[in-house]
Amino acid sequence: MIEVVAIEGHEAEAGLLRLASDFATARLFTPKQAKKLRIVIEVGSVQAPQPISRDELMAKPGLFKSAHYHYRFVISLANGFDACVMQMMHELIHASQIINGRYQIGTKRVKRDGEKQTLHTARWLHKKAGFIDDMNWQDRPWEQEAAKYGQQLATEFMAMIYGTQAAFVAEGAKKQLRLYEVSFALPNIEPAAPAMAPEGNFTAQPPSEIAQTPSYDVPPAQDKPTYVQGIAEPRLLKQDALQAKRNELQSRGLLRN
Repeated sequence: MIEVVAIEGHEAEAGLLRLASDFATARLFTPKQAKKLRIVIEVGSVQAPQPISRDELMAKPGLFKSAHYHYRFVISLANGFDACVMQMMHELIHASQIINGRYQIGTKRVKRDGEKQTLHTARWLHKKAGFIDDMNWQDRPWEQEAAKYGQQLATEFMAMIYGTQAAFVAEGAKKQLRLYEVSFALPNIEPAAPAMAPEGNFTAQPPSEIAQTPSYDVPPAQDKPTYVQGIAEPRLLKQDALQAKRNELQSRGLLRN
């Protein structure tokens, strides 16, 4: 279960991000894996983004069939809706890396600078563990993968809600992140009115670990049904509600035209 919680009054945005979490769940996890997830995602625009902690990623789910992976992280709308979606996808990819055993975190007591310290170690693709903080962020392979596929999944999701792509094929060879097939009918959504100036003054700096946000174009409306398949359980896209959310996000400058 993945729960998206609006912590600063952004319920409209949280509603659309819940759809993004459903999409990511279908792309990244098997149904069996999805049942083991217990993730809380808090979304706001004032509080800075907070990734899943190393201690949470390190925690073992247990030996019983009912064991769950418990994670919490914070994403921010301060730099726009697109960047917020990318932050979500980035962290959920880390959860996928952990649950599939590609990325393993531990700790080790060592003596540095004349004193004993407990440092986090990482094993990637079952290779020898190394100290995480001895590597630059951009050189960590698990972060490289999360940055690359986080942007891809964010782009796919935006293509889905804008009605430009109806199917996403399975991907992943040996030693690569596994993406599962998702397909659905394109929604019939009219282009929204031009965006108004955003309300408020969002001055937070972009998180250093989030890839640059791509831009998207609103396509012409398509005369197709709104039934969605393959996103968690089969579900209906509430067309009027989705359109209202898109219009509100665009009017507030959080979503590009």
